[in-house]
Amino acid sequence: MRTALGNSINIPAVEMLRLNGIPAMLATASAMGIQNLQSSDHYGLSLTLGGVDVTMTDMATAYAVFANQGYRVDLHPILKVIDRNGNILQQYNPPSSPIFGKKYCLQMSPGSFQNMLADNTARYIDFGPDSALVIPKQYVSV
Repeated sequence: MRTALGNSINIPAVEMLRLNGIPAMLATASAMGIQNLQSSDHYGLSLTLGGVDVTMTDMATAYAVFANQGYRVDLHPILKVIDRNGNILQQYNPPSSPIFGKKYCLQMSPGSFQNMLADNTARYIDFGPDSALVIPKQYVSV
């Protein structure tokens, strides 16, 4: 799976979706922040290959679950709305806790996923040993 993910090899991803089932995948995606999905009878195995439109903010929320050690923290792209007279019409006030999202139970540790995406040897087949994805002296997940 590590090599398949690192090299964007699609067949293992499709097979994992087939084995786990579309309803389970939709439940996971929803729990991680992807909001515009319908019931499972609307989708097939192409779902894992990008067979549905997902907003950038939903994708950012979902991927951030890994960066946030398993916590889902919803995005708030509009922090304040002010009218032309300077009156605040709406303002987002975040909770005081640094981790205020809903804990989501991941099947693997968030660090494992980041480690897979940072592993140049896992990307070797598709990208080669010295691709633009390698940033010397930096730990970067791509």
